[in-house]
Amino acid sequence: MVFHLSKRFTKKPFLIKLISATLSFSYLLYRMSINSTKNLDLTKGKTVPAIVIGSGLTGLTVTDILVNKYNLNNIVLIEKFGSIGGNSIKASSGISVSNSEQQHALNIDDNVDFFYKDLIKSYKLSTENPLLQKLSIDCNKAMDYLNHDIGLSLDKISQLGGHSKRRTHKSSNGMPPGFEMISSLKKRIIDNPNVDIQLKTKLIDFNIDFSNGIKTCMFMDLETGKTEKLYTDNLILATGGFSSNKNLIKNFLEAEINKPDYNSKTHDIISKELILQKLDTLPTSNGEFATGDLLEILLAKPNLNFDFKDLAEVQIHPTGFIDPKDPQNPSKILAGEQLRGNGGILINPLTGARFVNELDTRDKVTAAIFQQNIPNDRVLLVLSEKGAEYNMDTIGFYQSRGLIRKVKINELFNDEKLKEKVVSELRSYTILKNDRFGRDLKMNLFDDDLNEFSDIYVAEITPILHYTMGGISINEKGLIIDTNSDVINDGLYCAGEQSGGVHGKNRLGGCSLLESVVYGLTVGNEIGSKYNAN
Repeated sequence: MVFHLSKRFTKKPFLIKLISATLSFSYLLYRMSINSTKNLDLTKGKTVPAIVIGSGLTGLTVTDILVNKYNLNNIVLIEKFGSIGGNSIKASSGISVSNSEQQHALNIDDNVDFFYKDLIKSYKLSTENPLLQKLSIDCNKAMDYLNHDIGLSLDKISQLGGHSKRRTHKSSNGMPPGFEMISSLKKRIIDNPNVDIQLKTKLIDFNIDFSNGIKTCMFMDLETGKTEKLYTDNLILATGGFSSNKNLIKNFLEAEINKPDYNSKTHDIISKELILQKLDTLPTSNGEFATGDLLEILLAKPNLNFDFKDLAEVQIHPTGFIDPKDPQNPSKILAGEQLRGNGGILINPLTGARFVNELDTRDKVTAAIFQQNIPNDRVLLVLSEKGAEYNMDTIGFYQSRGLIRKVKINELFNDEKLKEKVVSELRSYTILKNDRFGRDLKMNLFDDDLNEFSDIYVAEITPILHYTMGGISINEKGLIIDTNSDVINDGLYCAGEQSGGVHGKNRLGGCSLLESVVYGLTVGNEIGSKYNAN
């Protein structure tokens, strides 16, 4: 399929798009630097309805539902970092939803079955998964919530790797989707007198009284070292993943490899041995807070028989930006997948050749980069001028940071044969209907008369640690279950990246935000309905 640039996104002049995008991302960085919301002491002396641990999209969704839909009092939101948002605030590609009003407006034929087939194909571990199927079934509830309750348009749609349809939504206002969702929810929560928000506060332990279901939670103020106890009927663990804790990842990988029945060829596109080999030098897109502290708390409670799923399943995203000013920095800005979905291709800088279907699943694209055997696994992400304009809501920021640059092909390479090869690759990709790597979706193509003096947009990218699929076992209600699949306590929940068993071997793009909203709504409604029933 070949898509042409929609007039809908060409009405705004290119320069205005660039300025708007740059300001949006500058504002994002500013908002992330805010270090306080409320300065209240932890509620003492009484049992509160709910304590939410983690202020990413999952935690904020749960909190919003409890206080704004069910009007519950004394909800406590705990965040160990100095600002709200977690990794969710960085999300740049969007939220994946099928059969949306926005898709209907663009005549995109998509439904629950198409979506679930893509999800389970990426999952790889079996032909069915109720936790994953819930994402495809409840995705419209998530979209209704974001559209109608939160007021987001989410009207720009991309096709990301592993998806058979264009279904990943973001707003066309220039705001990154993660930031837009987090900031909108923050506005609904921050001034609500029924929420006590505690920043730079860490959960260090909890106990459950099984006679009455009350959880005793121990917290530490990370600035003063002071500890406090708080009691709750419902404890929601939404602390995110552990992609910044390489020691923990290493331990889980080694434990998996040392299992008697381990077989690296079973389902793994990238072997765990290879991940372990590259682990020390792999950069990450995650914040410093993504350390998996909660897992260590739960692993220290063998008497509760917590179950954990897929702890050794780590997602290495194929495209993290190399900053020319600081190429060795272990923390990378993600080159959002919509850059490839909306026209970007990958080029081997040593040969000038394409080498993969850029819209394959993340694990397969990453594996193809590793197979190029390029020093430091660095390849080029290339877009046409039309592709850059279409993606200007994000590219403006990347350009302002020097991560993407506009160059002529003859300025990028010195070797004449390499210049000729790159021109040939870009032209053949544009002209040939049947892509030799099987890429179906082509849009914002290069000019037919492209030559070495033509302008292109180029970034150097490399694979990065991005997401941990493993975590705490839950059921479809978000309740934590034990190794026998029994609910440990009716009031102990987990949702978001901290949970395990949802995505299996590989998470599809746009499904992290989706999981956060779907399970955040589920947990919030489960708790709220209990109080409404009373």
